Amino acid sequence: MNRVRFTRVSAGGRSRRKVWVVAAIVACALAWVWGPDLWKVFELWREDRSLGARVQALERENAELARRIQELEEDPEAVEREARKKLGLSQTGEIVYKVIEEDSLNQTPR
Repeated sequence: MNRVRFTRVSAGGRSRRKVWVVAAIVACALAWVWGPDLWKVFELWREDRSLGARVQALERENAELARRIQELEEDPEAVEREARKKLGLSQTGEIVYKVIEEDSLNQTPR
């Protein structure tokens, strides 16, 4: 007796397409469920980097101010320089001259 053999023909293109369709559906579902949270994580990451740079700048400024404080506490001449510079103070017998730039003379007060 002759036996008839049936062989299954692989539908490779169809099965791959199904896999891609299922993967796309799963990706869309995940994006819909977790998308807003992932965006928030990304925003927080960017903010963290920005704040890290700001912290470094403030640490440098803080170190410079600490150095200035130490200088003013230890050096009387530094205090005198600051008083002369910021407050326009002078010692007895000195005459203080202020230089006014020409541009500031031409400006009219508002």
